[in-house]
Amino acid sequence: NRGGPQFHPGPSRLADTLIAMDTRVELIGEAFSLTCFRKKGSVMRKPRCGQKRKALKHKYLIAYSIWNKEDMIVPLMQAIEKHVPNEVLVEFMFDDPQDRSVDNFKAHAAKSGREWLHKVFDKEVQEIQTHRYAMAHGAELGCRAVVCYQDDMRLTGPIIEPVEAMLDYYGEGIGIAGGRDGYDGGYNNMISSSWSESASATRRLENGAHVPAQFLNPGPMIYPMITYAKVGPLPQGFKHFYVWDAYCGMCIDKSLQNAVIGTALEH
Repeated sequence: NRGGPQFHPGPSRLADTLIAMDTRVELIGEAFSLTCFRKKGSVMRKPRCGQKRKALKHKYLIAYSIWNKEDMIVPLMQAIEKHVPNEVLVEFMFDDPQDRSVDNFKAHAAKSGREWLHKVFDKEVQEIQTHRYAMAHGAELGCRAVVCYQDDMRLTGPIIEPVEAMLDYYGEGIGIAGGRDGYDGGYNNMISSSWSESASATRRLENGAHVPAQFLNPGPMIYPMITYAKVGPLPQGFKHFYVWDAYCGMCIDKSLQNAVIGTALEH
């Protein structure tokens, strides 16, 4: 997330924000490193307070887009260790790193009690392209859904269990879901997570609560692989958040229901 939180401007700024992507990004996907870390002899983390965690029914991938956030890496990983079951796949996607982000990631992963995946883009691709990669990788890994986070979003509560319950609720009719804001055309009837900075929100959702929405403000984004198979990847030709408006519209055209879900995080 470059330059702090993203907010939707009024529709009058659409022409200033919607710009063509550099076509070279299509060629960058071959240049990366993908590594799985797990400490030798590590054991599965036991649930806290003696409570048993309900087993997940499907495989999921959490993917973080990282752009030079060396000081955020360890706190992000520690929050994942606390709130995400070990069977959930977690991948950090480093966008042309120029700092010690990757080094800090590797150092913490080496002593962690869970597995970690990471990918390094050797040329800057920005958030949309990292999401496109994560969607394709999630499908390749056989995941039910991919949850993409920005690099300034630290988990403060569970995410996968609420997402699984939401996907069970909507079934095959699901489009995509967002964990920040949902709204109608013209940015009306904004419904937001409790942490969202959107001042126009008419309702705040607690963690795990979900309602239908037409369009979504990114961060985090939930991409069900059943939707990916029907609709395809995020479209090219967009920068910033209007790509998600476009993709939501593509889901609506397929008679799929988008949704906004309350999430627990520090932003």
